[in-house]
Amino acid sequence: MPFLETAAIKKAMLDPIKMWFKDSGNYPYVVARVKAKRKNLLPKETYAKFLMMSTAEISRSLGETSYRTEIENLGLKYSGADLVENALNLNMANTFKEILGFSKGHLHGMIAQYLDEWDFWNLKAIIRGIHFGAKRDEIFEELIPAGQYSLEFWRDVANKDDLEAVLEGLKHTEFYEPIVTAWEDYQNTKMLTGIETNLDKAYFEYLLSTIYPSGKAGKLFLEFIQIRIDTINLKTLFRFKFVNGTKQELSPFLLDGGLIFNKAKLDDLAESRDFDDLIDRLKPAAIYQKIGKDLEQLKEDGTLIHLINVLDKYFLDTTKRFAYTSPISILPVLDYFVRKEIEVKNIRAIVRGKSSDLPQDIIQDMLVI
Repeated sequence: MPFLETAAIKKAMLDPIKMWFKDSGNYPYVVARVKAKRKNLLPKETYAKFLMMSTAEISRSLGETSYRTEIENLGLKYSGADLVENALNLNMANTFKEILGFSKGHLHGMIAQYLDEWDFWNLKAIIRGIHFGAKRDEIFEELIPAGQYSLEFWRDVANKDDLEAVLEGLKHTEFYEPIVTAWEDYQNTKMLTGIETNLDKAYFEYLLSTIYPSGKAGKLFLEFIQIRIDTINLKTLFRFKFVNGTKQELSPFLLDGGLIFNKAKLDDLAESRDFDDLIDRLKPAAIYQKIGKDLEQLKEDGTLIHLINVLDKYFLDTTKRFAYTSPISILPVLDYFVRKEIEVKNIRAIVRGKSSDLPQDIIQDMLVI
């Protein structure tokens, strides 16, 4: 069944319930539990210490934090960077699932819908891995079972012989249509961009279609997702214009549903001649007041990695502001999810950088702090 048709049926079934329980949920309890978990996030100074450590020392240090259980449980099977990577992914999945588990009502539903993104993450990781000939263990290390589907399900998908077998195995799932729609293009070009873009679009279209925005909780959730879409679209614009990509090349990768940038504004930005012209066209937007200094610096000597991190920091600051504005809502939960993801990405960047013998200053530039 097509993905959006599945979402439409799910929404139709849930609408009467949401009408009655549109703001239901144990918000004070969940927010209190999440606030306690937020205290366990690593302080910024930790990253500077990790940069001075070996991978084994980082692993031991993580064993004294909230990652202790996963480090200990996986310590007999993995070591070094492999141990850290697997522990990070498993800890994040366990943490998100735990929060979902003690939430109730409409709050539970919104969290579950948001966490469905990890199913798309896992599928993209598997497709990339098989396409590039990665070993199965290397693909397994990328899996984060925080969505609806279990780790066993995704490992079974990853064990397929080729992408044709993956596609066939997903025939009766919501993932089939986004892949099959881009399949002919993939066979002709051997590039994954069409498949990955279709999966991204399917997730956000599905998510937006299941949000019921009449109550306060739904409105806040919708605004959060829309700003996230804006941030993703800006990243796409910057990546393409950094190499002087054309509107024709860029437009298929832009997502609908943003808050700040509607289709007309995205079309205007996509028509920019080059990176400098894109920055000039962004000046009237409110976001320019937040990141304009970094954008101007990029005209001179900046790097694309730094700019992507600037956007991640912008989104992080936005979620923090939202959470403080609505302290008893889903927003503190979503803010925690974003911070936890960034923490995991930062540690992973350090460990992978060290494993690849990257200079410390390059690893530093990859961190979102």
